[in-house]
Amino acid sequence: MGSTEDRRAENELRGELAHFESVPMSITKPKVARAKLLSLLLQPEHTHYFNVPAMHEALNRAIDRFRPDFVIYQFPQMAQYLPRNEVSYKKIVDVQDAYSVSWFRRACTSGPSLTKIYAYLQWLGWIQYERQHYSSADQVWTLSAQDKFGLSAYSPSLNPIVMGLPLDTPAPSLPPLISQQAPNPDNGPCVGFICSFGHPPNVEALMFLNQQIAPRIQHTHPSLRFLIAGRNPPQALVSSAPSNVSFLGFVDSLPDFYASCDLVVAPLLSGGGIKIKVAEALAYGKALVATSIGVEGLDIEHGRHFLLANSAEDFVAQIQKLLSDPALRQHLQAQANLAAQDRLNGQTWLNRVKDALLTA
Repeated sequence: MGSTEDRRAENELRGELAHFESVPMSITKPKVARAKLLSLLLQPEHTHYFNVPAMHEALNRAIDRFRPDFVIYQFPQMAQYLPRNEVSYKKIVDVQDAYSVSWFRRACTSGPSLTKIYAYLQWLGWIQYERQHYSSADQVWTLSAQDKFGLSAYSPSLNPIVMGLPLDTPAPSLPPLISQQAPNPDNGPCVGFICSFGHPPNVEALMFLNQQIAPRIQHTHPSLRFLIAGRNPPQALVSSAPSNVSFLGFVDSLPDFYASCDLVVAPLLSGGGIKIKVAEALAYGKALVATSIGVEGLDIEHGRHFLLANSAEDFVAQIQKLLSDPALRQHLQAQANLAAQDRLNGQTWLNRVKDALLTA
């Protein structure tokens, strides 16, 4: 049985879709051990957890019932469900995150250890996996030009289409520099980071924040607190976090979370695609400090829409700059929201999808 949040999401989908079926995953210790062993043979570990016979059956039932013109397989792990034989519908892989790109970056940023070796094995495995399965699709969609370049470099026969990301853009809220809604007993500024901790680049980003960013800024701004939102952060990182880092867990309301944050950071060192957490920060009109990887695919400018930071020292300096310059902070908030309205426009994205489907 899933969590309360999962069940609520399922109920919402059932009310919106003509057909919805949820297939549970069972990840046992033997399955994990087998997946790790197979990763030594260049088979990506996480694909094995998503290879569920019941999913094959559910997908085939839905296709037999609805006889669709198109079937979209979203996320890399689902590409293994692409049929190899001729079918009556067009097959589309919506990549969301090119893992060959993402794992290469993780291998580059990992220290000299077994972690680096593991990351390189995953990278090579994902190249092999993408070549094998993506070639069965009629179209491959990516979120960013960087992912398109990476997939094309590793698999020259692919011709990915950059589709981008649609996102509702609420009106920006511009709270005072010291947010009264923030759960900070010292009444100091709050810096937010929200993500899904089931995605390895987000865990890596949290480790970077915990170990390098938060301790440095604690000396100069002892009242500042980092607010970490997201379900199931690794317990080891929670227990070892500095005292100026607070974990909120799953948050029910994005507007309330962003209203409680004076600034937002995205200390991502790896990953591909467009980072939804960064797109949301723009849409909610937040002053943002992010890495160059964090803002990929969004076509935003340092100093105009956000502040760039690619090291712990950069993050501390840029956060301090925003804390000491409310005018700059408000400028970035306004420009961030305008950029989201322009680059994440849902109708523009839908037009791209329609054009792509017409040529599939």
